[in-house]
Amino acid sequence: MVVGTRPTSKWLLPGVDGPPQLAAKVEVLRKHAGAAVAVLPGAEHGVELLADLVDSTVPAGSDDGSGHRMAGSAPEQALASVALRVQEDLCLLQRRSGQWRLWAACVCFPSHWRLTEKIGAGLDAIHGPVPGYRQRLATASTKVLDRLAGTTEIVERFNWVLVDTPRLYTPRAERFGDAEPRSDVDGLWLRTERQTLRALPGDLGLVFTIRTFVTPLTDLTRPERGALAKSMHGISDELHKYRSSLRYRNVVMSWLAASERTV
Repeated sequence: MVVGTRPTSKWLLPGVDGPPQLAAKVEVLRKHAGAAVAVLPGAEHGVELLADLVDSTVPAGSDDGSGHRMAGSAPEQALASVALRVQEDLCLLQRRSGQWRLWAACVCFPSHWRLTEKIGAGLDAIHGPVPGYRQRLATASTKVLDRLAGTTEIVERFNWVLVDTPRLYTPRAERFGDAEPRSDVDGLWLRTERQTLRALPGDLGLVFTIRTFVTPLTDLTRPERGALAKSMHGISDELHKYRSSLRYRNVVMSWLAASERTV
């Protein structure tokens, strides 16, 4: 939430992958609405303000064209309808009991986590499993969120993980540790998240968005491969284990080194 965060003038990021991603959202909400959407009491007005923000940012008719909206007037259905207009997953953070908590969310593309286990939790509990979070990032993360509240600033950061499936809805990850090493990179993807934070008007919380990209490793450009190699050099075994990618590390690093030597 802190390392790599930078101001940006662009909030949402539509792309050519919009129609299939929005269709995937519709399918997730059809099959897993109870696991993908949650709105706790007190977040209803925040959801309304979020809908206004999306309306002011996304031109009318620029969604998937299906006109799909969640039937009903409950806050969960209203939030899901907003989320179906954009490719981002949408989370609402509110100050409760002295800390920032996840108070509403529509998460159709979770990367190895479950909304039902995080809703209502504070930052420390949400990021507790992340190696080093409490020691190095907890205090700074809270300060960043406190500073954003009441401003019009938007910040972004990027995160990545190696995966062996292009599926977007992946709430659970198998924890392989260092078992079952792979012999090649075929069938591996780079899953990247662009995450943004901005305040809602009226001191009603912060919006956290997650825009997901999944790219076959073999489709990465030379500069992208170089950037991935540099980033992988800085990742500990502990973090690789947390991301369930330790079994991929050696073969990916060897492939990246070999591709760097190829002219």
